[in-house]
Amino acid sequence: MASRVRVVASAAAVVLVANAGVAQDAIRLELTYRPSSRVGVTVAPATAPTAFRTLADSVTAMLRRDLQLDGRIDVTADTTANWRLESHLEALGTGIRWRLALVDRVYGQTRQRLEVALPPLEGANFRLTVHAAADEAVRWLVGSPGAAASRIAFLRAGRGSKELYVVDSDGFGVRRLTADGSIALSPAWSPDGRRLAYVSFRSGRAAVVERDLSTGAERPVAVDAVMAITPAYLPDGALLVAVARAEGFALVRREADGACCRVVAAAPASDALSPSPSPDGQSVVFVSNRLGPPHLFVQSSAGGPARLLTPVGPGAYFVAPEWSPRGDAIAFAARVDGAFRIGLVGPDGTGLRWLTTRGNAEDPSWAPDGRRLVVASDEGLVVLDVDTGQRRVLVPGRGLGLPAWSPRLLSFGTGDVR
Repeated sequence: MASRVRVVASAAAVVLVANAGVAQDAIRLELTYRPSSRVGVTVAPATAPTAFRTLADSVTAMLRRDLQLDGRIDVTADTTANWRLESHLEALGTGIRWRLALVDRVYGQTRQRLEVALPPLEGANFRLTVHAAADEAVRWLVGSPGAAASRIAFLRAGRGSKELYVVDSDGFGVRRLTADGSIALSPAWSPDGRRLAYVSFRSGRAAVVERDLSTGAERPVAVDAVMAITPAYLPDGALLVAVARAEGFALVRREADGACCRVVAAAPASDALSPSPSPDGQSVVFVSNRLGPPHLFVQSSAGGPARLLTPVGPGAYFVAPEWSPRGDAIAFAARVDGAFRIGLVGPDGTGLRWLTTRGNAEDPSWAPDGRRLVVASDEGLVVLDVDTGQRRVLVPGRGLGLPAWSPRLLSFGTGDVR
């Protein structure tokens, strides 16, 4: 913990976990891949007038990839598959309409339909719109939507800097958000996906700023402290932030209307940081070194007594918790034999299990479906499916860290594209 928050003169030591003894191998999963019980579907090439052929090919390729990456669906060319997705593009005024339908091939009936107004192929929201349609197709096939219409914020280390980036959930569309030549840390998505809070050192000290993703405008998050780190949003839009005090870092709550600051978690001569709220916002898990090495604790998000979540013992070192959107598990990183492993534990402290067994993996962040995690590893950013045991490299390369998976950014019938 000392290397994580105490050495405040060093930007890298404020939030990043120490990397001493890091292994260079690809991470190995403790899970066993289970490919059974996937729903088979044929995705027919989208039909379209000649002028829209390039667009139709892009739509078909993205739809197939999103369904396959979901992990619960087998996209197959087998003509005996029970389900078939058919689509057609046509002119709609000055735009393009995409009709998507799920056909039951056993009974020869169309079971589901969706009509989507497609942005231009090179438009900012084209990919997000197709991803959202794919998520709806996943819901038709397996009963719950996919998470393709989401993005991952992350940091890329440069020479003396760490800049903030975002990437689509399928690994495409990497986009740089900051170019400060400074240090950015700990990105956190607002509940509506319209804003990112993160820690910036551009002023010479650690401060939390909030970025409007549609305009790029930023504003400081005032928390009445000389140093503020590890922000996290509550479901109502309030922010939990770790702030430096005379006795160590404490968690404070800043309301969505700017009212600040009520202390949520603190203990004498120790730190409380890296908060992650439960899906209902009633509880929060956080890291504290009040027992010596860092451990995970759970308490009410309104304050009160904290309950130890992780086991105590020689070498215990638990950091980077994140509560699953399903509410049934908390992911974390732990140092084991000189490297960091990813684990899961129940909110009551039971059922601890490891997801990785070899290589270095840190900073887990849940997909909005609660089935997958993105982690930072020696390979780059890697997505782990905790249900099936599948893994894939999302963004390859070294120097990538602190990924944060967004909520769903578009679901048809729930709001505008953003």
